[in-house]
Amino acid sequence: MTTKMKTITRFIMVAVIVLGAWSSHGSNPQPSVTVRVLDAESFALYMRQIDGQKINVYVKDKDGSTLYSRSLRNKDTFSKKINLKELPAGVYSLEIRDNIGTLTYPIFLSETRLEIPVDERIATFNPIVRKDDKTVSLVLFSPSGHTHNLSIYNEKHELVHDEKINETINYQKQFDFSEALPGFYSIVINSQGHEYTYHLPVK
Repeated sequence: MTTKMKTITRFIMVAVIVLGAWSSHGSNPQPSVTVRVLDAESFALYMRQIDGQKINVYVKDKDGSTLYSRSLRNKDTFSKKINLKELPAGVYSLEIRDNIGTLTYPIFLSETRLEIPVDERIATFNPIVRKDDKTVSLVLFSPSGHTHNLSIYNEKHELVHDEKINETINYQKQFDFSEALPGFYSIVINSQGHEYTYHLPVK
């Protein structure tokens, strides 16, 4: 098998794992989202196919501070006009987060114009972490090939593993905890401005 074919095969395997995780959350794992600019200071957000998921909506500034948040659950549809008139000109973002991943839309606000280029939205997928006895499996799926930072801490918050994962579409790794001291460990993954933390008991 050629190197190219091996890469394609690995990509398909990861896609199957991710899609399998999606299917466990219902037939429509991600909502259908429409974002439409209304005027120079407001936009409309409309979602359907929510199907009882818990969805969080955020507007954040360029430093990642949350300026607006809304949590949705057990709704079929959601529509909201979001007004930015109190904000100074600058770069912001709209984040729509569910249990599968996050859709991030850039927001460009000037004194006379509001732009939300929907074709520049970025989809990020939550890491998949599975524990089997003394082994922990990790899958990161990143279609845009972004860099990730992975850290593992023991229950004293001492760093026991640190790794920078270079630009890649998919990353798969197993961690062997068979020789680890008993306790609670934390796996922390930083990816595209998002931090994911998983707590794992080791007996």
